[in-house]
Amino acid sequence: MRSWYVTLGDALLHDTTVPPPHIRDVDGRRRLLECVHGALAGGDKRKIGPALVLLWGSQHLDHLWRLESHLGRHALSASSPPGETA
Repeated sequence: MRSWYVTLGDALLHDTTVPPPHIRDVDGRRRLLECVHGALAGGDKRKIGPALVLLWGSQHLDHLWRLESHLGRHALSASSPPGETA
C-alpha cells in the first residue's frame, strides 16, 4: 500500500502516469470476518481483543483503498491541461 502512495507522489511531482487503485481482496475480507465472528462467538475473552484489532486494522486499510480511487481521479484532473478533463 505504501508503494502506491509513493508512486502517486512521484506521478504528481514528475507528471507521470497515476497508478491504478489496488484490487480489493474480497476472499481475504470474507476470511477475516469469519475469523472475527468465530472469536466473538467462541466467547474466549483472550481472543476477542486481538480479533477486534484485526477488524479495525482491516477497516483502516479499506478506507485507504477507497482513498486511492479518489486521489487518483483528482491527480488525473490536476495533471490535465486547463479546459481538458481526464
